Amino acid sequence: MDSQALEDMIRMGVEYFLIGIFLIFVVQAVDLRNEFAGTRNNRTDTTRQIQEYRAYSKFNQGICTGSDTGQHVFGDDIIEAIRGHEEGDLEIYVDHIGPGGASLYFDREEAKNHPEKYTVASLQTILNYTSEYHPYLIYNGNDPRNPTFYKEDMGEVTGIAFIWVREVRAHAE
Repeated sequence: MDSQALEDMIRMGVEYFLIGIFLIFVVQAVDLRNEFAGTRNNRTDTTRQIQEYRAYSKFNQGICTGSDTGQHVFGDDIIEAIRGHEEGDLEIYVDHIGPGGASLYFDREEAKNHPEKYTVASLQTILNYTSEYHPYLIYNGNDPRNPTFYKEDMGEVTGIAFIWVREVRAHAE
């Protein structure tokens, strides 16, 4: 073996060693980037969950237990929910809005086609503020008018159903 071949082998060994170190750094950098991305995604998801909790905790009362008024809301709370989502980004269903027992369904199409029906003044005339309602959050695009979805509690909130419980006092006209 001559000295040139020995030098070439040593040079190749050093080159492969440097390539190996470079690849280790690349792998470590990609791993670090993935870890940062995972942490950022977790933070973003946690922030979204906290915002959702703050926005909907008032309406997340679970199954109605009857006359427990701590679980119920009134007409002004429903008006607040509708006005807070006046673009129709949340489907809202109220199953009993007056003496005739008519219902109210509010969604994106209603908000676009009939915005005059969802002003504060208009809502105050049709919603009985003395009625007690039990709120149910609706998840994942399910229909708030369908009671089978009132028991679900996982996913993205896409609607609220307000189910009439009782009249507290006579409605002042």
